[in-house]
Amino acid sequence: MEALYQSLLSRPADPAGLAHHVGLLAQGAQLSDVIGGIANSAERTQALLRCGDLAAAAHSAWESRRPGERPLFFLHIMKTGGTALLEGLKSIAGERVQLTGLFLDHLVVAPRAVVQRASLVAGHLGAEALELLAPEAETATVIREPVTRALSHWAHVRRDPSLLGEGAQLSLEEFVFSPRWRPLCENFQARNLVHRIGLASAWHDYSPVQRLAELELRAGPGASALPLQCLFELSPMPASGQELTNAALSRLEAIEYVGVTEQLDDLFRMLAARWGVANPPRLPRANVASERPRPEDVPASLRQAVQDANQADLALYEQARRRATALWGRP
Repeated sequence: MEALYQSLLSRPADPAGLAHHVGLLAQGAQLSDVIGGIANSAERTQALLRCGDLAAAAHSAWESRRPGERPLFFLHIMKTGGTALLEGLKSIAGERVQLTGLFLDHLVVAPRAVVQRASLVAGHLGAEALELLAPEAETATVIREPVTRALSHWAHVRRDPSLLGEGAQLSLEEFVFSPRWRPLCENFQARNLVHRIGLASAWHDYSPVQRLAELELRAGPGASALPLQCLFELSPMPASGQELTNAALSRLEAIEYVGVTEQLDDLFRMLAARWGVANPPRLPRANVASERPRPEDVPASLRQAVQDANQADLALYEQARRRATALWGRP
């Protein structure tokens, strides 16, 4: 509970509030309902309104953009090595305004004047987020070999504290086959490129909370705080098979800067040059899961099941590798 208070209210838990919420859990309340109560409380709303001077933020964003410099959207697909690339970009951004670590729930309510003037916007947002950014924004993304990426995502779920222990005992078989987890395993990179949930209409024409409830998705404890993100990551995709593959490949071709996990430094140098940085530092290797199994350590039948579930992502990876080879001359 202490961690929840810090993350949602930016303060330690007060004794009375802590006793109240622990009491609710003792009486049988669901943890997701307790989280939702804190996330939707009047104090949380006031904390968000007080968190910064929005007029000053808009002025800062206006002043910080270099003349003629187009904003950059880093479409950070989970478990592709993007954390290291993002840390590198942040280290050379200087005084540019950066909106990083965003989820969709943050982006759709952020002030338009700040979002569209930020020099760098990054997060697990999906390509549909471009509709909320400046029209001149350019996009960068990283694609990873999909079996390795899926195994890394499984390891992430098992240690993710925001899941409050839900994933700790999750087997790889359940991650691959169960309806609860399979969307995170199956063509997840293609999902980020083509899946649409009507971002521009969220909280205007529909409630993400209600839509998530209508889909009856078992979305886990984070759904109360990030309903739009959960809707994007877990809702069914209308396209599948070759239709999904074709749509994802077409979207990848429209992205200006595409790299692969094995060649992050090459992509970083290209993006650094875009900002006039000739000799950027080598990237850190961030967020590496030491307990992640290698594909060769996974039983052949299960490895084949993951591969079968990621045919669109395999096509994306091969296309990304061809683009990287053409740019940097190394397979």
